[in-house]
Amino acid sequence: MNYGRQPRWFSGQFLESQHLQYLTMHTESLLGTALTMVPQEVYGFASLEIDNSLLQSGTLRLSSMAAITQDGSLIQYPGNSRVPDLSFIDHWRNPKDPLDIYIGIRRYNPSAPNVSDDNSGRSRLSSSLEMFDYNDADRSVKIELLELDVRFFTSDDLSEGSDYEKLQCARLVNQDGVIQHDKEFSFAATNLHASPVLKGYVEGFYDAVMIAVRKLEETKSSFNGESQEYGRREARMMGGIQALSECSASMRHLLSGPFLHPSLIFQPIAVLIARLSVFSAHIDVTGSYRGGSAENLKYNHSDQGVCFKRAVEILPMLLDELAPSPRLVVPFVTLDQDRLYTEVPAHFFGESMDYFLLIESKDGDNSWLEEFQHRVKIAAQDDIVNLIKHSLSGVPSSLSPTRPSGAPIRENAIYIKLRPDNDLWRKIEETKGISIEWKQIPEGVTVELVAVER
Repeated sequence: MNYGRQPRWFSGQFLESQHLQYLTMHTESLLGTALTMVPQEVYGFASLEIDNSLLQSGTLRLSSMAAITQDGSLIQYPGNSRVPDLSFIDHWRNPKDPLDIYIGIRRYNPSAPNVSDDNSGRSRLSSSLEMFDYNDADRSVKIELLELDVRFFTSDDLSEGSDYEKLQCARLVNQDGVIQHDKEFSFAATNLHASPVLKGYVEGFYDAVMIAVRKLEETKSSFNGESQEYGRREARMMGGIQALSECSASMRHLLSGPFLHPSLIFQPIAVLIARLSVFSAHIDVTGSYRGGSAENLKYNHSDQGVCFKRAVEILPMLLDELAPSPRLVVPFVTLDQDRLYTEVPAHFFGESMDYFLLIESKDGDNSWLEEFQHRVKIAAQDDIVNLIKHSLSGVPSSLSPTRPSGAPIRENAIYIKLRPDNDLWRKIEETKGISIEWKQIPEGVTVELVAVER
């Protein structure tokens, strides 16, 4: 029979009283032995619920839990253990610092009593269970049961439990006199769904991946397949879409089940970051900063929250480098009826940037386009006068047949690509200003300068 708790065998017709106790202890030890032969990520909480109603009065109470310690002991509450409330106020010596809280059970000791009536043993007697005798239905018998004696430890008295197997279950913080759980702490979990913090990190990562996929899918339609102008950008984005799509499909499948070990869901996350790092100038394949910190992105079962949080923080950086986006959009202002001008911040310029004029007409009439391409002069303000005087051309430009990837989406907009490989553009970079000489500027037309990363 399975009583849920360990029977206390004290008599038997053919066996001595201690034989079945030894058998039970041996059976318990088999799991601990097995854990030395399998991956070491099997300890932790499969479920944990904490009653927070008494938290402000300084008491921590467990509502339920199921956990496996590192030596293979199974703890269930309610079930095979007793868990007293913890009054933690006296243990919190410095309320400015977080208070870590652990549960622990004494390790099995073959040379000392493991069952006691106080808290000196691994187990203690629980209330008797009355059962019908299987051989005589008219007679009932009482079975004495043992329960694991669970004890709480805090970070201030952790050294007292050297002979205990411990699992951290909570981290408390005192914010302006209000005691609450640390929102970034996650206990070691064997089931992702048992930890709201881990689940929040994973769901946030998945949502960011899905948003990026949909955004890049929309951007695909802006590629100009007949021109090599966007070849490198297209290859980068298509590689990114493939990696993001595979990751989202894998995560969606894993998250659909009721039980999910955190290490399993971490695998597609780490693979995605490694694949996107190919297109990054800042993050390498290990998830660390290029030329900086050697902090690799790797799964840590004893501190799961840290590795998942790091993955969530790295992803936006990789997506920013993957998807071309305007570094800056600067509107031109009218100096007079034939002259437009705008100042350009220094961080607008860069070697890996493409520059465009975004010209938008309210009524959609683009009859001015041909004249713009042949007569308009673009240069630094000081150079415009010389260009007009000597009938010279300004910064070379060409019509972009489609909206450049990453450029703002505007109705009735035309995009003119500027070539920066000339002295006129270098003068624009030096003076941090750009002028457009446009005779008889049409009404209702607005002009903006856009920089897009390649």
